[in-house]
Amino acid sequence: MLRHSLSDGPPIQLPTVNTHNHLPPVSTLLSTAENAAINSTKYKDGKPTTYLHSEDKKRNFLQLVHRFYRPGRTDTEINNLVDSFLLTQPGGDAAELRRVKRPTKLSWIKKYKQCISAGKEKEALLLVPAQGKKTGRKPVFSPEVEEDMSKCLSAWLAAAPAGVCVDFVVAHLKGLLQAPEKFAWRMCINAYNRKSKHPFEFNHQWVREHMLKWGFSFRQGTTVARKLPDNVEEVHDLFITRLAYTLRRDLPQGLTMVKDGKEVAVKMIPPDLCVNSDQGGIPWVAFRDATWARTGVKAVPLMGHDDKRQMTAVLSSNAAGVVLPLQVIMTGKTEGSLPAKEDRSAAEREGFHYTVTDNHWANLETSKEFVGKVLQPFLNQQRERLQLPLDFPAVWIIDCWPVHISANFLTFMGERYPNIRLLFVPANCTGRMQPADLCGQRELKCCLKAIGTMFATVQVREALKKLAHLSEEDREKKIQGGAIKIDTSLTKLKPLVADWHLAAWRHLQAKGALFKGWEQSLLLKAFDEHTGPVLYQLAQAKVDNDTLWTNTQVIVPGGVPVPAGVERVRVRRVVQNDAGEDVEVEVEEDVPEPKESEQDIADMNEELTRCATAAEKVCISMHVFFLVFVLLMFC
Repeated sequence: MLRHSLSDGPPIQLPTVNTHNHLPPVSTLLSTAENAAINSTKYKDGKPTTYLHSEDKKRNFLQLVHRFYRPGRTDTEINNLVDSFLLTQPGGDAAELRRVKRPTKLSWIKKYKQCISAGKEKEALLLVPAQGKKTGRKPVFSPEVEEDMSKCLSAWLAAAPAGVCVDFVVAHLKGLLQAPEKFAWRMCINAYNRKSKHPFEFNHQWVREHMLKWGFSFRQGTTVARKLPDNVEEVHDLFITRLAYTLRRDLPQGLTMVKDGKEVAVKMIPPDLCVNSDQGGIPWVAFRDATWARTGVKAVPLMGHDDKRQMTAVLSSNAAGVVLPLQVIMTGKTEGSLPAKEDRSAAEREGFHYTVTDNHWANLETSKEFVGKVLQPFLNQQRERLQLPLDFPAVWIIDCWPVHISANFLTFMGERYPNIRLLFVPANCTGRMQPADLCGQRELKCCLKAIGTMFATVQVREALKKLAHLSEEDREKKIQGGAIKIDTSLTKLKPLVADWHLAAWRHLQAKGALFKGWEQSLLLKAFDEHTGPVLYQLAQAKVDNDTLWTNTQVIVPGGVPVPAGVERVRVRRVVQNDAGEDVEVEVEEDVPEPKESEQDIADMNEELTRCATAAEKVCISMHVFFLVFVLLMFC
């Protein structure tokens, strides 16, 4: 019987009948040790593992190829037979083989057939080394040098000035390589370069492999996800239907627009005029939220985690994937708190808007400024490009932030910008239905983290260059004493931060990351030329029976429907700080119960009075009945 280590349970048993009629069984081709190496199942803690090394995958796959190979069968036919056989096999090892990519398996089959054609049946099954044999290039450094590197990194990580990523480790090792006492390091590299065609250089792959080898691991934090409504699928479908209705209702008749150089009839509001906006906090300088540390260590300090200096960025994009200029809100009372005009001039030429509030949070005034200085100019540019009238309607998708659903803001939008149709994302569903939440905010913060890492890496390299002339002992003392510091003062950051925002924005434009958010939110169904009209007809039917705007309330008479059921809102409260002074802060509180109007209160008082009068009459009747009953008893 032929054994294969393709499942977590008992090995797969294949008949030893030679179905090829031209190849001997595997067991007769290989030695006892080779068969044992191939057929052995890996165990860990008494249980078979569910992960196969790439060499084990290749070896097991080639045995199945040997089983199904016949002259005349193409590579694709053999691969299909093997895949069909694997589908019938339970266990993790068979699943690992099924996950191997098709081009990789076809290349293995091609090499196998080449060995068979050359009469090398044994080599066909041993295209990979036996288990336990070392593969890959020879190590560059001796074990003693690698141990020295590990000790140096341990001492440095203990006093790391920031979240240490691979870039930091590469910069640190390159800096240490210039030290006079690291002569052995340079000797190993020179010896390797004399024998190799490719000179050695510290790179990301080498650092990752050796950090894991030396007992380090990359630690990542987690957060609690927001709970979605129980009927989220129903709410999602209804929201897409509302968007399809908003895009097509009450449009001017007989209009045309220019799209891709052609003049087409306007049947709906185009994707270029449908915008989604979302606010998010971004730090002045962003560092990675993970670092290399010794495996098992519970306390992992990071630079930047205790830095609470933030600003708010309003990130927006249209359904065509174009990213609007950012509105950036900083802490301050005057423009003196912003970067200098010459430092932010490049960003403002692109349409960026910088403003200040007392606590860097957005409010009613900043929201009005965003509409007037960012959103409306962008929509006008799109209308001109499409050759549409400047009063042509547009759609703005926003969340249920208390300012957005306030009477003041809705009245402002209705009076100043009646051609912008507001559509609110259902409460607690922004993580699934808002494009900017799905991809945009994450991509923006990743860009800023990459920029912050480069900013810190440059300072680390400069600091290490200043310490290169010291002895190893003195340098370690300097490092542990905090000689490597990253300057994150506002004086250092203000001239740079506007350029960072501009670079991140351009990266988002080039990558098209926010368009992925529109795809993932499924909102593009409303724009589809086949699905959209069907949804619009469905929406019209819902309008007729008053079910399209279910669970909404109209705050402003004649205004837009606003989703009801918002569970948490931000309100301002006056509290005392540690010094006993009264300060105004914003806190999250439950939405209060709706208060009754004066007419409701009057009606309620009238009802209570009527009930009290009726109860009083009943009591008097009972007393009279009781007195009559007593008199009759005595008589």
